[in-house]
Amino acid sequence: GYSSRGTLEVQVMVSPKVVPFSFEEPIFAGESAQVTCLVSQGDEPLEISWKFSGPHNFTDFTSLGIVTQSLGRRGSTLLIESAESRHRGNYTCLVTNKASTTSFTTMLNVHGKHTQLTHSIFVSLYNYLLLIFTIFNFSFFHCPLDHN
Repeated sequence: GYSSRGTLEVQVMVSPKVVPFSFEEPIFAGESAQVTCLVSQGDEPLEISWKFSGPHNFTDFTSLGIVTQSLGRRGSTLLIESAESRHRGNYTCLVTNKASTTSFTTMLNVHGKHTQLTHSIFVSLYNYLLLIFTIFNFSFFHCPLDHN
């Protein structure tokens, strides 16, 4: 018989793990919104990217006022400068290394502009103003129209 000897090196790669994140709620039209994707573990090099899915699918973030920026080698921030109804949907952070690809998704819901109304009642008798008082305050939301 024949025999053989040798050395074998095994390299174990650690898959990326994303720290859960979410948009601050509520987000109203015109406000800014931001999320940060942080990778708590995983072998480098890491490739971090963002994906959007929603009623108004788009891939070009910058033309819609969305900025992404790297935070060192293990993070990325997504900033929407002025939220609109077209920004509603799911935002996914994708992290890839030699071991695997991991993702985390959060939803953004953009509400209409917030308005508060105050109604006052004026009571008069024979052209004399007797009393002015507020009877109620309430809030409601203007829902912006979707423009395709």
